[in-house]
Amino acid sequence: MQKSRWYSSAEPLANGTITLIGGFQMQFMVDTSGLNSYAHAFMMPSGNTFIQANVSAMLWNPDTFAENRLPDMPNGVIRVYPASGGIAMLPLTPANNYNPTILFCGGSDMPEYEDCQRITPEPLDGSSPTSRWHYPRC
Repeated sequence: MQKSRWYSSAEPLANGTITLIGGFQMQFMVDTSGLNSYAHAFMMPSGNTFIQANVSAMLWNPDTFAENRLPDMPNGVIRVYPASGGIAMLPLTPANNYNPTILFCGGSDMPEYEDCQRITPEPLDGSSPTSRWHYPRC
C-alpha cells in the first residue's frame, strides 16, 4: 500500500482489483473524518463505486478518481461504525432493470420507529439521486 489505512472497507472493482477505502486517500474521506470508519461501498453497473460515510455519500470513479457528491443522509443520521445501522443492496431484478438501490436502516438516531432510507445512486431515467432518498416506515 502507498498509504496507511485504518478501519478500512474493501470493494472489488470492475477490472478485478480491490480498492481499500479508509484513511485520507480521497477528499471524501477527509471531509467525513471522525465518523467514516468502515465506509459502506458498492460497485455500480457503470463501474463507479458508491461510497457512504458519516452522513455523506458519493459516486467515485476509480479510473479518474473523480468524486461526485450525492445528497447527505436525511435527518443527519450516521450509518457507519461506531453508530452502524443495517445496510443492504436490494435485489437486482428484471423489474428494476438490475439498477442498484441501497437500503439503510438504523444508525445514530434512535427514534421510536425504525428510520430507513434508500437511494438509487445512478437512476436509469437520468434524474438526479437528490430526489431518490425515500423514507419508508419499516
